[in-house]
Amino acid sequence: MTSRLSPACWRRCATTCAPHHLVQPRRAAKPDRKDPARSTRTRPGLIATASGLTDEQVGEPSLLPGWTRGHVLIHIARAAEAHRNLLEAVRTGSGIPAYASQEARDTSIENGASRPSRPS
Repeated sequence: MTSRLSPACWRRCATTCAPHHLVQPRRAAKPDRKDPARSTRTRPGLIATASGLTDEQVGEPSLLPGWTRGHVLIHIARAAEAHRNLLEAVRTGSGIPAYASQEARDTSIENGASRPSRPS
């Protein structure tokens, strides 16, 4: 089973780069292949960064052309759901795709990008 994510999409959703796209420009850390635990240390940083954003900040441009910070955040969330689908497909032997379709993925990101930063 292969994922339907494009190489550009994989580069955009790299966990170590996500906080980089939400805050001021700086060079993203390269993954440390000798220390797999490093990826588990980036999640709290992402959560802390995202939690501190206002609705106005979420709507501001990210470092990705044409994407706001909201696009980046919802893309990370949808990518996590896609990975869950792929893991479920492996576990059950079913043909669950990462996303229903590329169009469904794109629509979901576009619709979710304008969500408020905090539930009402």
